[in-house]
Amino acid sequence: EIPLRLVGSEMCIRDRSRTDWKNNLDFVLIQGYGGRVDEVQGRVHRGFSRALDSVWEQVKQIIAQFQDQGQTLWFAGHSLGAALATLAVSRLVLAEDKPVGGLYTYGSPRVGDRVFAQNFNNQFKAQSFRFVNHIDIVTRLPPRQAGYSHVGTFLYFSDSVRITNDLYWWIKFLDTYPMPDATVEQRLSNGLAGAEDHGIDLYETHLARDIHINPFLLG
Repeated sequence: EIPLRLVGSEMCIRDRSRTDWKNNLDFVLIQGYGGRVDEVQGRVHRGFSRALDSVWEQVKQIIAQFQDQGQTLWFAGHSLGAALATLAVSRLVLAEDKPVGGLYTYGSPRVGDRVFAQNFNNQFKAQSFRFVNHIDIVTRLPPRQAGYSHVGTFLYFSDSVRITNDLYWWIKFLDTYPMPDATVEQRLSNGLAGAEDHGIDLYETHLARDIHINPFLLG
């Protein structure tokens, strides 16, 4: 097996990184994967796509270097790294028809439009797991009102809720922190309460806490 972890600049919404975070949210949906135009597969976040473009040849070289005996390929990432991992899987699976074992994302923003999400999920949802920690505000961005949709199998946890795939908690999150018409700046300002829930340390803590639980058997 080859685990490939894509790491980007942390999507932190505090201190100096706040400006970087706003720039990352200067989102425009574009067609194609790395220059390949394919309207059927949907549109993706321009900033994320360009970030992946900048390292794509290196990613493929690393895969070729280590996948020399038919090993399975797995992707994981947190925050911006989660977005890049998702796009990398989409390029390999949807555009290049290359098998990938699975995808695990933590605190991932949305990366594409509804058509992209539908195509991704049709082919890879059963092998893609999207972890959300309590009120992690990054998981609400970019907004659905801009045409974005999440991909993968939803998994949720917080201090009081053991890991679950019950969408009730995601809907409760949306209802508790409604921001349908807010600007990016307003979303960041109003979402500071959810900034701490975005840290990878909390995701690691909850994963360790609930490692023995199968969320698909809880009902």
